Amino acid sequence: MTADIDMTGVAPFVGIGWGNAVDEESNWHFDFEIGALYQGTPTATLSSTGAASNPALASSIAAEQAQLRDALSNFKWYPVIASGITYRF
Repeated sequence: MTADIDMTGVAPFVGIGWGNAVDEESNWHFDFEIGALYQGTPTATLSSTGAASNPALASSIAAEQAQLRDALSNFKWYPVIASGITYRF
């Protein structure tokens, strides 16, 4: 059994952040960002080497693939939270 889940190669990001890494008044810098990226619906493919010779197995794999695709349809947007601390010498 092989499962393959693919996502698009480019994902637009929408977010808002706080921080200034180029501030020269202090050596310490903090930043924070929150947002989401849009990946679109992932595609899922299930396959098995024995499915071609076994119609019952092929039917079960097709049903499981449909169920997996339905479950993955909810994962279009991914939350992103990032923070950082920088010390400049």
